Amino acid sequence: MVLALFIAGRMAWRMGAGRYGQLLAATATACAPVLIAMSGFYSMNAIEVLIWSLCSLLLIEILSSDEPRLWWLFGLVAGIGFMNKHTMVLFLAGLTVGVLLTPQRRVFRERWLWAGVAIAVLIALPNILWQIQHDWASLEFYRGAGSK
Repeated sequence: MVLALFIAGRMAWRMGAGRYGQLLAATATACAPVLIAMSGFYSMNAIEVLIWSLCSLLLIEILSSDEPRLWWLFGLVAGIGFMNKHTMVLFLAGLTVGVLLTPQRRVFRERWLWAGVAIAVLIALPNILWQIQHDWASLEFYRGAGSK
């Protein structure tokens, strides 16, 4: 929870907020019912929220500081996020579409971004290979969970 508060404050700072804005962002994060509920017991969902927040912060850092070498760290976190929960793919797809629809789409020409993608894929590869060998068992699990 403390890391989530730091991430919220840092994101606010990176987007131009002063001390009050950073405090407000951290306070809003601390009071968010979903975050409180998910952090109250051990669940992959609590970790997922943290990883998504960390990826968002890294993206903001990369785009606002023009520091493309951070893409390797983004790829590392994204790969770990995929190993935590497959819904990381949906988050990354949303980020990709969001960046493509802005002038920031120029980042897709940077080799550091593709190095980050390679790192994420390498981390996720054992899981993907296992899924292939077991006829995409997780997809069957998701279908069953969605029908209840």
